[in-house]
Amino acid sequence: MNDINANSFGYLVVTDYIKANTGEDLADALQNIIDSNPRKTIYFPDGVYHISDSILTSSDPSKAVSLHLSNFAIIRAMSDWKGGEKHMIRLGAKD
Repeated sequence: MNDINANSFGYLVVTDYIKANTGEDLADALQNIIDSNPRKTIYFPDGVYHISDSILTSSDPSKAVSLHLSNFAIIRAMSDWKGGEKHMIRLGAKD
């Protein structure tokens, strides 16, 4: 799937809001995208998305999202990972 197809399906494409492959910490930006778009499918195109802490999704159905990663999308922990032994993506960990 490419960005055009993702948009045609009504998916929110994260690279419309942030840039992949920068090496910068995207944890807060990604969390904001998730929190601001309840009941949406959020699509991650090919690229590397660095995070320094866990990304959380809601257990509340009215705030839940679906995360869809392309075949070559990578969410990578940064060297200054703050999540300890927590998982990088914690589904249903909020609310």
